[in-house]
Amino acid sequence: MAPRPEEDGGATYWATSRTNVTREEWLEGRSFSCRVKHPPSGSVTVGHARFCTGLEKLNPKHIALHVLPPTVGDLYVTRQPKLHCVVTNLPSDQDLQLSWTKATPGVLTPDMLDLREEVNGTLTATSTLRISTDDWEAGERFTCRVSHRDLLEPLNRSIVRGSGKVTAPLIFLLPPHPEELHHPTLTLTCLIHRFHPDNLEVRWLKNHQDIPVDTYVTTPPLRDGTQEVTFFSYSKLRVLKSSWLAGDVYSCLVVHEGLTMKMAQRQAQKNPGK
Repeated sequence: MAPRPEEDGGATYWATSRTNVTREEWLEGRSFSCRVKHPPSGSVTVGHARFCTGLEKLNPKHIALHVLPPTVGDLYVTRQPKLHCVVTNLPSDQDLQLSWTKATPGVLTPDMLDLREEVNGTLTATSTLRISTDDWEAGERFTCRVSHRDLLEPLNRSIVRGSGKVTAPLIFLLPPHPEELHHPTLTLTCLIHRFHPDNLEVRWLKNHQDIPVDTYVTTPPLRDGTQEVTFFSYSKLRVLKSSWLAGDVYSCLVVHEGLTMKMAQRQAQKNPGK
């Protein structure tokens, strides 16, 4: 494609060029080169790409390692955050070892390793590590390491709290629409938007008591717009019409690191006399 100006408004340009190769050529390890000539400067640059067969030999069984962050509910509600190190596609548990380390000195004591057999015959291993909210907020880096007889070299994955801009969400609790009052069940909707990062938790309460999570639905965070960096989410709760008319109080509780107290709630109930 033709060169285009950089989006930052500078005086430089960028361009891309694409070619197609067959799967067989790529897996054979053939080398492909891209040659770029810039006449104004007289420079010529050549880049190379090929399939790294050596990596295939290091991990022939395609064992995968993932480290999952703590939920905001565990961080700021129960204050018992946990990290999960998940190893998938294990052909067996022979010589399997998982260990945790952190950047600063200290002893780490993970829970007992959990092994689960999948429908395809492989195993999934999960190691859970309990950490402190203070360590996570301070930017402590945690690393999970896995070794196995089918790995020529151990796999390592690290996780640390993101350092991007934090934006608190706007929260709106919408009561049932008047047209819905003709039905035996009603809908309460909680709109949460303009927040960043996207790690968010929504809980519902009835008369200040937790409502089971299987009685409401919350959408995954979505971008506020194609050009936006913030997110939005909806949570929908179905309630009995009789409960709403009786004046029961329903609350939408949102947990997010950008909120002043890490959580905030909005309440709704039927207005007396209406």
